[in-house]
Amino acid sequence: MANTVLLDNVAHHDVRVSPAFGADYGDGVNQMLVFPNEFEEVQREYPIVFRKDDNGRFFAITILGLDRDENVFLADNRWNARYVPALSRRNAFHIGFASNGAGQDEPKVFCNMDDPRVGVDNGLPLFLPQGGHAPFLNHIMDALQTIHLGAPMADAMFAAFAEYDLVQPLALEVNLREGHILSFPDVYAVDAARFRDLSGDALSRLHQAGFLGCALWALSSLANMNDLIARKNAVAAADASA
Repeated sequence: MANTVLLDNVAHHDVRVSPAFGADYGDGVNQMLVFPNEFEEVQREYPIVFRKDDNGRFFAITILGLDRDENVFLADNRWNARYVPALSRRNAFHIGFASNGAGQDEPKVFCNMDDPRVGVDNGLPLFLPQGGHAPFLNHIMDALQTIHLGAPMADAMFAAFAEYDLVQPLALEVNLREGHILSFPDVYAVDAARFRDLSGDALSRLHQAGFLGCALWALSSLANMNDLIARKNAVAAADASA
């Protein structure tokens, strides 16, 4: 069981945390959960598609690689993209609930002290000498807030999409070098034709609900598959010449 503790600016004043990314930290995956409130940033770098869980509920993912346990954006413990999904940016931290001293639970920041990034000598401080948040902790907390606020938005977003039947199965196949073809089963996306045919009233209602942008960003993000394929082919070419 992970050694997860409530973060405290006194008890953890001297704790340092590495900002590194890597497979050892859970980043070596070919897809990652993303949240509606980060779609605008995600769509500039990665494809956004949808899957269903065992209960038939939709969730959004971004595609990071084309083989199992492959993330083509990772190299030398760095994430080579302008935006890193919140689930990876959170590092060894997560939001849990703890008493506020008045008999009520409220969201608090917890840290997994067993995470290999925590406590390293060359890491970044979490707190300033006076006890305030250091810039790195503010960076972490921004990611945690994205997750905390974004997670409950997903069901409302997909309900809005369902009202106009926007989410449809996606026949996603990728042609790689030397004729190698990869297919992605059980994937869904915002349907371009259905989005194009939305009435003015439908567009207005989606906008008022806050999800028109999400639909547009998810749809436009599919063009990033070309960049993903280029990155994959570049990695394969480098491996072949090594």
